[in-house]
Amino acid sequence: MTDYISPKQFHDSEGVEEWRVLSDGACAYFRTTSFAASARLVQAISEMPGGHMVRDEFAPAWWTLADASGNEADIATTKGRE
Repeated sequence: MTDYISPKQFHDSEGVEEWRVLSDGACAYFRTTSFAASARLVQAISEMPGGHMVRDEFAPAWWTLADASGNEADIATTKGRE
């Protein structure tokens, strides 16, 4: 079972300064200077200890990564969107 916290509880947590709570959960925005830089960011995140690629069938629009605990994060770009 997942324990939910309020947006205020999330924002009061340590280390979430770059994150925002939207309607479907917490999101972080990482601006890059090019598509190649975005791809390098995704690659670097996927190589972190305990992390792995969950889905890439929607690339280059987005990739889904997960940490060792199974928490998923979508990495999105503006490329490949209709």
